[in-house]
Amino acid sequence: MIKVVAGSKSNKVSISLLYKFDGVDLDWEYPNFQGLGCNALIKDDSKIFLAF
Repeated sequence: MIKVVAGSKSNKVSISLLYKFDGVDLDWEYPNFQGLGCNALIKDDSKIFLAF
């Protein structure tokens, strides 16, 4: 999970402008599913992803 949403958004915008991308594609394979053992499982992941 992204701990600092504001910083994450500004980083995506900065990189997009620098490299002249026309968008950002977020590919979250399994929201609310742990996947790798080191990933945190947060019950609100799906809701947070949609709000992001």
